[in-house]
Amino acid sequence: MEQFLNERAVIEHDLQIICEEHSFAPVLAVNEAVNNALIHGAGQNYGDVRITIKLLGGRKLLIRVKDSGQGFSTAIPLLNIENNWEEGGRGRFLMESLMDQVRYNRTGNSVLLIKNLKS
Repeated sequence: MEQFLNERAVIEHDLQIICEEHSFAPVLAVNEAVNNALIHGAGQNYGDVRITIKLLGGRKLLIRVKDSGQGFSTAIPLLNIENNWEEGGRGRFLMESLMDQVRYNRTGNSVLLIKNLKS
């Protein structure tokens, strides 16, 4: 677990360097994606969560989080969180609110987070 927390800190640091003052949204979105992968996908098997970060043309940030789980149906609508104070269920809403695009693979065990960075 400690190793995984250290890896999260490295990812956050890297995103702060890449995104500069615009790092809040990508950092929060990737944390939500990783939380979902750990809780719903890989469980306690941290090695089965893969995170890939790419910067295209210095302006488009791509972050893929993939786990070894069975995935979920992306057809399930986003939770209406306006009056929902229960624990959980906000990860997809946050990711889709913070990023410019969020794409899932057919299996539902991989999410691609896309953020257009200001030049």
